[in-house]
Amino acid sequence: MNMQPDNDEPTSNDTSELCTDIDRLCERAARAGREYEIAFHGCGQCTVAAIQDALDLRNGDVFLSASAFGAGVSKFGDGNCGAYLGACLIISHLYGRSREGFSGEREQLSRVYRLVSAVRARFVDTYGSTLCSGVQDRIFGRHFNIWDEADKTKFEESGAHSDKCPEVVANGANWTVRLIAEEQQRLGNPLPCSNHRETSNCGSLLRTASPLTSPRGERRKSHDENDRHI
Repeated sequence: MNMQPDNDEPTSNDTSELCTDIDRLCERAARAGREYEIAFHGCGQCTVAAIQDALDLRNGDVFLSASAFGAGVSKFGDGNCGAYLGACLIISHLYGRSREGFSGEREQLSRVYRLVSAVRARFVDTYGSTLCSGVQDRIFGRHFNIWDEADKTKFEESGAHSDKCPEVVANGANWTVRLIAEEQQRLGNPLPCSNHRETSNCGSLLRTASPLTSPRGERRKSHDENDRHI
């Protein structure tokens, strides 16, 4: 699962040119995240899906694992923003310590902590907090109790899923993809971009996914080999 380099030379799983246009990857992630949050809600899963699509590294198990992240974890608002948690999940999945390496792999942990710290800094700089309630205070001027139907109605009427939360998801996906792409360049293992989708249509992004491959060209295993649609 780890996106670690085998050597110092960039490699690819096909003969396509390596992606050097990080801005395009980030724009794809932001666009998909915005559209997913408008259409489906659940900021954690929307962020995960957008990053996976932009990097062509879809994995159904990782997507499932973000189910509880929405609206400050299960809509309580007192936990971290789902977009921030989705970013943490993706970074951990790609770079983190494995079960087989549980007693070691300190370098992997250090890399995850460093990348997540950078995502955290972007959230704090932009929204003043990584907490859902803090993000809401910044973008709405107040935070809401989404389990209360009256407050939930005010939340939606204030633009929760028309522009406010979609923009948070877009930013979270954008920032995370940039960090991953830059990290891969730093490791001498840039991301191949031959199969990235150009479309901004949300429905087309939900169709069949390309194989789960790492930048080294290895098949990335998933328990869900049928690629659970999202």
